[in-house]
Amino acid sequence: ETQFEAYKIKFAKKYKSVDEESMRLKIFRQNLRRVAKMNLNTKGRNNFGVTQFSDLTPSEFSHLYLMPHRPKPDIKPEQVLQFNSSVQVPSSWDWRTDGLRGGVSAITAVYNQGQCGSCWAFSATEETESMEFLQNSQLASPHHLSMQQVVDCDTQAYGCDGGWTYIAYEYIMSAG
Repeated sequence: ETQFEAYKIKFAKKYKSVDEESMRLKIFRQNLRRVAKMNLNTKGRNNFGVTQFSDLTPSEFSHLYLMPHRPKPDIKPEQVLQFNSSVQVPSSWDWRTDGLRGGVSAITAVYNQGQCGSCWAFSATEETESMEFLQNSQLASPHHLSMQQVVDCDTQAYGCDGGWTYIAYEYIMSAG
């Protein structure tokens, strides 16, 4: 329970009643067991831990943060890129070090989308900023592209109810 108390403090968790707190503690413990099991199964390749979501069931997390199931829009054959498989690629690549230009990283800041299901817009704008940086070795400003504009204005997506990154890329290219 000490770990749960620390969790509540770290993530500013407040519950409406003793019953709700008891239920969240039970879920928290279940998630700790899941985390321990996942860490054993990764053989050191990944490290799972406690996050702000550790008091949610998988179903609650899915309902609150994941896009509802919707059919994907059709992808036209001319939209599919073919890659030359004879190109040699490095066996590993770390963007934190290999993506440096003049001591500055191509990796953008980490953002929290909150209750808005806009990961599709966040990932597309951040990746576009990183690619611009790699081409030009600089960004025009720390917040060059607006994730909010993509969420609000990309009419092929569902705003805070979800979307697809490839459609966000199309919007970014068309909107400039």
